[in-house]
Amino acid sequence: HLWTLAVEEQYYIFYPLIFALCLRFRFSFGKILLTLFTLSFLFNLFQFRDWPVITFYSLHTRFWELCMGGLIAYLCYMDLIPAKFIHSKRLQDIVATVGLLLFIIGCIKIKGSSGYTAWKALIPIGSGSLLILTSNSFINKNILSARPLVFIGLVSYTWYLWHWPLLAFSRELNSGKLPSTHYVLLIVALGLLCSLGSYFLVEQPIRRKKITKPLILSLVAGIAICAACGGIILYSNGLPSRISPLVWEAKPENSSPYREETCSQKYGYRGYCVASPTDAKVAFFGDSHGWHLAAGLNARKKDYVFLGQQGTPPLKGLVESDVEKVKPGEQPNISLAYKKIVDNPNIKTVFLVARWNLFLNKRYPYYWLEHKNIKDRKTFFEVALEEVIQGLLNSGKKVILMYDVPEMEFRPEACVSSRPLAIFKIKRPCGISLEEAKRRAKQANSILQKVALKFKGRIEVYDPSQVLCPNGFCWSVKNNMAIYKDNNHLSNYGSKLLVDDLMSKYDF
Repeated sequence: HLWTLAVEEQYYIFYPLIFALCLRFRFSFGKILLTLFTLSFLFNLFQFRDWPVITFYSLHTRFWELCMGGLIAYLCYMDLIPAKFIHSKRLQDIVATVGLLLFIIGCIKIKGSSGYTAWKALIPIGSGSLLILTSNSFINKNILSARPLVFIGLVSYTWYLWHWPLLAFSRELNSGKLPSTHYVLLIVALGLLCSLGSYFLVEQPIRRKKITKPLILSLVAGIAICAACGGIILYSNGLPSRISPLVWEAKPENSSPYREETCSQKYGYRGYCVASPTDAKVAFFGDSHGWHLAAGLNARKKDYVFLGQQGTPPLKGLVESDVEKVKPGEQPNISLAYKKIVDNPNIKTVFLVARWNLFLNKRYPYYWLEHKNIKDRKTFFEVALEEVIQGLLNSGKKVILMYDVPEMEFRPEACVSSRPLAIFKIKRPCGISLEEAKRRAKQANSILQKVALKFKGRIEVYDPSQVLCPNGFCWSVKNNMAIYKDNNHLSNYGSKLLVDDLMSKYDF
């Protein structure tokens, strides 16, 4: 929420400087603005594939959006808009209608999960631009100029500031999910009430208030107090003393780090790397669903290493571009991890473990550097997994293919009885049925089963649900002990449960 304001503030710092330089050196402001607009738009297009998160959060890739307003102002100020358009009400009505239709299309088609690109951003930005340019149209004069809409426009900025924190806190209190629709509408309405208070009691008085030293000092003091509160919460690890030990006997956490420097140096690996101090005899190869076993392995003092990469199943050549940038000629982390395991003669057993369904079903920006001719994720999954298993077998390793742990639809906090507001219902029983867990994992499990059949008698298959789902029910919290850290990673306790079962079935 603060980031979006920060990008705007950066723009408002640089934009006047650019304007001042253009005046100082007599550059054409229009040409400079158009050039910056084009460069920023192109940066967005070409950078998105490899760095989608950075693209979304950076000024240089979002500059063109704010810049559009400057271009419109320039066209109007310099009288560069054709007179025929300005004086033709019919033409303005057509353009305004197109703008309104674009707005409606944007509301319907653009979803948060679909990923941000410049082409998609053109829809709302184009809509706003067309409506701004058509001040004499019927839509502007008779609809958008209506008093209720104008009033919403006046308070919209403070409403924007208020509504998102309220929704964010409600999501956090509801185990990471928004509450039901009618409660969300109430929360949005509460945001409007808060914005009215801010508008009339803060924004308007400050506009009319004379800027004095006491005013400046009071504002600085307010910011300093907010910063101090944030610092205290940060450095006290979230004020853990606020939670009674009776409420939560076992925290939903996994204390294992994702990467240990000693592991990285010992195995020469830059991705996720956790290992025992002794030489590993067993390797867990995959994504964070291999990492969450490290807590249990450490507790049982096993000789192991976990090598993997965030959000990336153990498939050679695979890259999750949100978290990894691979230069030409460079191996992605997951391929390097595979090589380290294959080349290590001490490692006798390899567990292939991942959140398989994430790769198949989420809109994460994956691409693969091997089997580039394969365009379909399912086909690549099957082909690449067969190749990894065959390579491990060829190197003399024992291979155990693991199904994923059951994935919950909620976090374990949803089962705590001390949540403050009645609208957030306590989840009971705290888990899901085994049938529901299998339904969620059906697509990935069918491919895993198909691959396992091709190596029948040569590899083993392990299903975590046999220990995590006793009597047909998969628990997130049981007997006040958190089995999960969140909705899909095991806690310290859950990790020990699963490792104990693995140790009872396999000799390592």
